Amino acid sequence: MTERIIATPELPYNPFSAPMAMGHGVNGRPSGQITYEEHVTQATRITGDEQRFDWPRVIKQDAQWLLPSMLPSRNAAKQVQDGLYAALVVDIDHGAPTFEEVEKAVLAATGGAVALIHSTKSATFRTPRWRGVIPLERPISGADYDDTAKALYIRIREASDGRVDPDDAVARPGQISFLPNAPDGDPAAEDYLAYAAEIGGDPDIALDLTRDHAIILLRDAQRSKARVNAEAAVEQAKHRRGGGNTPISRFNAEHTIDALLRRYGYVQQTDPSGKYGTGHWRSPYQTSGSFATWVDSDKGGEAGNGWISLSGSDAKRAVGAKSASGGARYGDAFDLYVHFEHGGDMGAAMEAWKALRDTRQLVDVARGLVSQREELARQRNQLRVLGRGRT
Repeated sequence: MTERIIATPELPYNPFSAPMAMGHGVNGRPSGQITYEEHVTQATRITGDEQRFDWPRVIKQDAQWLLPSMLPSRNAAKQVQDGLYAALVVDIDHGAPTFEEVEKAVLAATGGAVALIHSTKSATFRTPRWRGVIPLERPISGADYDDTAKALYIRIREASDGRVDPDDAVARPGQISFLPNAPDGDPAAEDYLAYAAEIGGDPDIALDLTRDHAIILLRDAQRSKARVNAEAAVEQAKHRRGGGNTPISRFNAEHTIDALLRRYGYVQQTDPSGKYGTGHWRSPYQTSGSFATWVDSDKGGEAGNGWISLSGSDAKRAVGAKSASGGARYGDAFDLYVHFEHGGDMGAAMEAWKALRDTRQLVDVARGLVSQREELARQRNQLRVLGRGRT
C-alpha cells in the first residue's frame, strides 16, 4: 500500500512551507514533518548565554533527519513512483572547501536561488563538511529527483573547477540527510566547526527549475547521452557475441587494425631477418621499449577480437576491454576508434560512425541520381540522333 503524501498546509504549493518527511535514527521511519522555514530557524537559532548555534549533540545513530519529499517513505521505489520533492539536497563530504567556496558554487549553479548551508557533525576547520538544502519553486517527481540532483552537482563542480564536489549518493530517492548536529569535543577548541547560514540574493526566491533552466537542460542532455550509451552497449554486446551485420562489424570491415594502429601512434616491430613476425606493436602510452600489443592476423585471439595488449600503461588508460583474468586488454578496430577518437565514449563513437555512414549513403544516393540523369541525357541524345537519321 502506498503512503499518502503529507497534507500541504497551504494551497497553492509554497516551497518554504511545504512539509518534508522527518524522522530520528539511522534506521528510523518517517515520524513527522519539517518545512524549509522551520529547518532554517532550527539551524540558525543561537543560544542566549553562549552565543553558539543551538544544535543538539547526539550520536549519529539517534540523530534527527529529513527527506526532502512530501511522501513519508524511505522506500526508493515508492519515492520514484509517487514521491514529490520540495527541495534538493547537496552533501560535500570530501575535499576541504570553505563555506565561501560552497556558497559561491551553489549560487552560480542555481542562478542565485536561496539555500541553507550548514556544517555536518563530522566537520572540523581542517576537514570541513557541508550540507545544503535548496527549496524548489515547483516540486519535482521522485522519478526525476536523481537525474535532476546529479545535474545540479555537475553544475556545482563546474562552477568551482572541481573544488566543491557533491556526493552523488545523496541523489538517491529515499536518501535521508541529517539535520544540524553539534560535533563532539570542546566547543571552545580551535578546530570545532559548527556553522550555518542562509544564502541567496533574495530569501523569497526559490530555485525555479523551468524547462529552459540550465540544470534541466543539462539533465535532459545527460539522459540523452545515457540512452545513446545504452544503445551502443547493446550493439557492442551483440557484436562481441558475433551478432552478424552490426554497425561495429561494418566499421571493422572498412578499417584494418594495422592502419588504425599507425594512425594512433603505435610503432610496429620490425624484423629485417624475416625470422619473426611483425604483428607486435608498441603503444604510444608505453614508456618501455617493448612491443606489448599483439595483432592476430587471423582474427583469433581472445573472443576473436583482433588485438591483445599486455601493457600496463594501456590498462591504466582503459584501452579496449579487460580480459577475464584482468591481466590484459583486448579489442578490435572499433575499440581503437572509440578510445583514441572519442575518449572511450562508446555512445559518442557509435553516433559519429552512424552519422558518417549516413553521410556516405547520402553522397552515394546523390552520385547515383547524377549518374541516372547523365544516362537519361545520353539516351535522349541517342534518340534525337536516330530521329534525325529517319528524316
